[in-house]
Amino acid sequence: MSSVSRLSRANIRPLLLPPPGTPPSKLKRAYDIAGTITTVICMDYIATPFMLLSIRNSLAAWRALDWYGLWIIFGGLAFFYAGGGKALKGFHPTGPEMEKRQSPLRAQMPVGGFGATPLNGTAPVTPGDAGIDPVTPGFVAPLNAAAKEVEKRLQ
Repeated sequence: MSSVSRLSRANIRPLLLPPPGTPPSKLKRAYDIAGTITTVICMDYIATPFMLLSIRNSLAAWRALDWYGLWIIFGGLAFFYAGGGKALKGFHPTGPEMEKRQSPLRAQMPVGGFGATPLNGTAPVTPGDAGIDPVTPGFVAPLNAAAKEVEKRLQ
């Protein structure tokens, strides 16, 4: 399910993003609503066996639902891997037009990953990047350092 979601965001969403400073179109809102509804019903479908706790009952429930979750997931995978993704990318805006449509958060991220560009306060940084200390705005502690700090506080 997450693969289909990622493929949809990468291939369909760029077609619907408005230029910065303009409100989202009705089509973009419909895409957001449809994506939310699809996610919820697929999660309900996937969670059914965890509520029924029986293979026989789970299969009976999925059969009663006409296997819609599998149709959505495998139908989406078949569409994107059979060339739908390439066809949609042909319609994507390119160059400056695409840069205008990027989300503000993505536009602030360094291209080569964190620490690949000079510190300018627009992206999180980790220790070791240009001698940055934890007081610097945007500092992100490594997971193990954060876990050790929590451990110390709990003792």
